[in-house]
Amino acid sequence: MWALTLIAALGTANPQLTQAMQKVAALDEAAALGLLDQAQLRSGNTVHDLALIELWRGLAHAGLSHTEAAQRAFDAALQLEPALTLPDSTSPLVRSWWEAAQRRRPAPIVLVPAETSTPPPAPVAVVSEPARPKLRGRLTGAALWVSAAACLGLSVWLGLSAVQHHGLAVAEPSVGKALALQKTAETEAIGTSALIAGGVALGALGGVLWGFDLL
Repeated sequence: MWALTLIAALGTANPQLTQAMQKVAALDEAAALGLLDQAQLRSGNTVHDLALIELWRGLAHAGLSHTEAAQRAFDAALQLEPALTLPDSTSPLVRSWWEAAQRRRPAPIVLVPAETSTPPPAPVAVVSEPARPKLRGRLTGAALWVSAAACLGLSVWLGLSAVQHHGLAVAEPSVGKALALQKTAETEAIGTSALIAGGVALGALGGVLWGFDLL
């Protein structure tokens, strides 16, 4: 069954990541963790590569019964790629850790128009007026979309930084330095969540304002 999970390596050019997957499949989780640290430091990683590294770091820690380390890695993986999924052969216990990490992610913000019970207005005489340009709402909406894109772009950068600091913390032999690096990674992860939530909110508000000008 584990052999099927190696299909997840397709689409990555990171050889250490593929080797780490094979080590986890062979139940050599300690060796896999070393390879994942090397894979994380490799230049040219994509966001998907970094998300896979954290996913498999979590599976390796899970195999070594490192519950907290596994959960931190799962959190980092989902910050980078929320649509990421576990291998089919993952145990129910480890899958419950993954699902808990999914629940910890901030929920998307959905704007629902409030229902009103206002009666329909009485008929009135229609007086034609010159058409006015509908630009103000569109310009404001476009500005909010640009701000939303900036927030989301910054969240990706901050998320990558959090993953990098987490990897350095795992590899750091000094306990004091490792704790400091991990604290930095956790702070950056919180900032990433806030930026994602803000970007979604700004994007949704921009869409509402743009839509008003189309009425």
